[in-house]
Amino acid sequence: MAKWQPIKTAPRDGTEILLYEWVENEKVGKQDYFFVGYWGNDYLTGDSGFLNNTTECGENFPTHWMPLPKPPVE
Repeated sequence: MAKWQPIKTAPRDGTEILLYEWVENEKVGKQDYFFVGYWGNDYLTGDSGFLNNTTECGENFPTHWMPLPKPPVE
């Protein structure tokens, strides 16, 4: 089974990976946040960072990552 790895070792080639971030703010309070994302360029700002389908660059600050599991086989 894959293990969590430091974010500095995450792929920067657009590969989708599972990301972890500790979130603490007024909107969500304190919580663990897991999301599928990838390193890419934000088309609105041109900035690079970890993206998912619902956020812009600069909104995600993951600290750890791991590869996605393989999909189920029939």
